[in-house]
Amino acid sequence: MKLKASLYEMIGVGLIIPCKSGCIYSNQTGGGACFQPEMEGVFVPVNFDCLPEIFSDTVEYKLSQIFLECEKVDFTRAEAIDTLLASRYETRGISVDRQRLEQSMEAWVYVDVEPAQSNPIECDGPLKGVLTWPNSD
Repeated sequence: MKLKASLYEMIGVGLIIPCKSGCIYSNQTGGGACFQPEMEGVFVPVNFDCLPEIFSDTVEYKLSQIFLECEKVDFTRAEAIDTLLASRYETRGISVDRQRLEQSMEAWVYVDVEPAQSNPIECDGPLKGVLTWPNSD
């Protein structure tokens, strides 16, 4: 049996780590293009700050600002995302997968994950995944 879980209404930022889990995650992505990519795996919440008074300092908000009027990830945006993720305790060790820039887009960015004491991932070695957050359309 396969379970399909929509992340359309999520708050904050999460990681989908691909693996055989029986659960397929989908999110609306790509800004106004409203793509709907899917990935089987496990979902790991990373940053779920949602208080209105601090929203402009959240990872979700700052990622949405990187993608103003753009849906694709280029080298410059990848650098900006990496700088943001490295600056936050809970996202250290997560960086944009440069080999998958062409497939990455707003709200669906392929990443490399190095386990770190600060991020919520604990495993034996590096992982691949997708960083996702609410679409900004």
